[in-house]
Amino acid sequence: MLMRTASEVAAGFRIVIQPDSAALRAVPGMRMADAIATLARYPSADQLADGRLVSPPFAPGDLGAPYRLSVLADLRGRGRETAFIPVLLGWRREARSFAPPGYAMSAWGERDVNAIEGGGFRGFFAAMTPYTLRMTMPLAPQDVLPKVSRFWEMRNTSAFRLL
Repeated sequence: MLMRTASEVAAGFRIVIQPDSAALRAVPGMRMADAIATLARYPSADQLADGRLVSPPFAPGDLGAPYRLSVLADLRGRGRETAFIPVLLGWRREARSFAPPGYAMSAWGERDVNAIEGGGFRGFFAAMTPYTLRMTMPLAPQDVLPKVSRFWEMRNTSAFRLL
């Protein structure tokens, strides 16, 4: 409904289709490709200038590289090329696995101002350079995880500015 509404009401508005691997663990690859392909038919689905669908799956490591490669192959078989931009939770250990199909690399990033100030994310660019020159960075002005009783105090806009 969101994709349809955006297409009908705001022609220039684009939506990035971001499958959440942590939430969709039980979904078989073919069903995932079906869902992505269905949403990609809407004009509001974000694409690069060359027509590739922008797809930044969250936590692809939860399902593994073979799963993601099968979804990308399935989409390609349907004539749907994809700009795969994995949003890695463990970028230090997962980068190598997701780099070959990746258009760019991203990471969920730090949420604790102390960790950000301590350089918790500084090595990201250097670590990703062997795999890609395109990287996206998270901007998290606030983060709360009620289900695990965690929150991060951002010291007003400090985390936002540091990231």
